[in-house]
Amino acid sequence: MEPTLSRQALSLLLALGLGAALAAERELLSPAGRRHAAAELFFALSAGCALFLFAMGAGDGRLGLWETLFAIAGFSLCRPAFRRFGRALAGRLHKTKDPSEGDTK
Repeated sequence: MEPTLSRQALSLLLALGLGAALAAERELLSPAGRRHAAAELFFALSAGCALFLFAMGAGDGRLGLWETLFAIAGFSLCRPAFRRFGRALAGRLHKTKDPSEGDTK
């Protein structure tokens, strides 16, 4: 059975979406640009598992290298946008002051 072009295109779009989801996860795990070893390890393991499961789930008409490139492209294209959003959100959270921490002069 020949793979259809629409099935291959859907596979590439899913790979692009997977890369974007990994970019969102990366920025959610690193609040305000801080890096923690546990978060780095979790991201590496979850990204590796997600890419492995995605690659194993494909059927006929595998595009292999192209899917990997599209996942990398999704990550690379979406990460700056998620980074800006994460920094803006972190800035708003830091501007919000807890009322219990008021001045006691």
